[in-house]
Amino acid sequence: MARMMIVSVLLNWIPQLILQLSTNSLKSVSTATASFKSALSELGEDPLSANYDSMVVGDDVQACEDELARDKAQIPGITTRNNYGKPYSAIASAVTNHLPQIS
Repeated sequence: MARMMIVSVLLNWIPQLILQLSTNSLKSVSTATASFKSALSELGEDPLSANYDSMVVGDDVQACEDELARDKAQIPGITTRNNYGKPYSAIASAVTNHLPQIS
């Protein structure tokens, strides 16, 4: 019974969430995630590209925040994700900056 209630709440909430997000903020969320994945996949082969990708995440997170503010959208889950994304981007950038370059 509780599961059905949770599913019902989620099914009602997800369309509202999507309606609140503009195309640009959705794109920023996807781009930040893709940049983190790209940085991770490049660590062993190209640390310089991994460093760049990890720095770009911070820009994508900021773009998402800007779009949410412009749209006056209050989405706690996305805001929380953005609050984690900024320091993780800075940490990843600092770490990958000190990796030896592979020739």
